[in-house]
Amino acid sequence: FLVHNRLYVLEVAYEGAKENNASKERFFNSFDVMAGPRVVHEKKEIATWTPLVRKGYKLMFPEMPEESSQNVDSKAGQLKLTMFSYETGKYKDDNEAYEFMYTDYPESMVSSDFKDALVDTFFNGAIRGVTKKNGYKKVSEQKTTYKGYPGRNVKISMPEKKAVLNMRIWLVQSRAYILETVCFAKND
Repeated sequence: FLVHNRLYVLEVAYEGAKENNASKERFFNSFDVMAGPRVVHEKKEIATWTPLVRKGYKLMFPEMPEESSQNVDSKAGQLKLTMFSYETGKYKDDNEAYEFMYTDYPESMVSSDFKDALVDTFFNGAIRGVTKKNGYKKVSEQKTTYKGYPGRNVKISMPEKKAVLNMRIWLVQSRAYILETVCFAKND
């Protein structure tokens, strides 16, 4: 690659029979160029994304997200909400933002082991909280499972931003995991 006046050369040596090897592609796809204060990226496949690995979970982001937390009041009392956010910036991605959040509830109040009606009440409250608080409108909702744990796939319209929020929520024992992407409606 020629970037301004600097030439970058990446090479991999392998046996001829191993031309289509995954390690070679991973190496080539990992290359990024820092150009002054901004990072230059080509659109990348998910295999080159940055892993976020913590005790009990892992997922991939386009780049390392910002971590924050806050205390939120709920019917279960004050809970700690841990958040990881990544805003893509212009022209990097079809999505404008990625978010991952989780909250631990008291086991006596919320659990994936509860009867279906109680689990449904939990999800309905969580979805209503997102839409009512922000003035958004739920477009669709589907029940889903992840490794046997209950969840929801939800599409929410954000009319004032002409955007769509796609959300997946899973209840794993007494922890709620929420993954969200935000994109302009035309990119949904």
